[in-house]
Formats: sequence, C-alpha cells, structure tokens
Amino acid sequence: MARASVSKTEGWGFETLHSCHLPVEMIKLNWIVTMSKTSPLDFMRQVRQEIGKVTWPTRKETMVTSIMVIILSVIAAIFFLAADGLISFIIGHILG
Repeated sequence: MARASVSKTEGWGFETLHSCHLPVEMIKLNWIVTMSKTSPLDFMRQVRQEIGKVTWPTRKETMVTSIMVIILSVIAAIFFLAADGLISFIIGHILG
C-alpha cells in the first residue's frame, strides 16, 4: 500500500529554508546586509532623535487608561472569585 505525502509543497519546487541558510538568490544578488559600525556617541544621538519622534500620551490619557486597567482588574478578580466559589460549591455537593 502506498503512503500519501504529508508535505503540502512536495512536487512544487520549493526548497526548504532553514534559519541558518540564506536563499541562493539573495547570495547571488549580494543582498547580504552588513551592519555599519556606529560609535556610542552617534548611537546616543540617534536614540535622542528617535525619542523625539515618539508621540507620548498626555497626563490625562495616562490617568484614564490606568484607572480603566484598575477597574477591569477588580471586575476580573470578582468574576473569578465568584466562578471559583460556584465551582467549589458544585463539586462539594457532588462529592460530599
């Protein structure tokens, strides 16, 4: 009895790409990118530039989202407390 292939790409000409291998096309086209050496001072300048591009939340947005997280955490805690109590009650009556 013949066995069916488990590969979805068998016969379609796909080559396996392992994490440690680059595709042949990339090697042929010199797509290998080398990292440039950046001095620590240049790196810090670049970091400051990127931080300047960040849109930081306002104080009001931070307070509102923090309060929402606290309220939803309390609601979730109450829900799981009730669910745990109900399950304990049911199991207690079944087994006891």
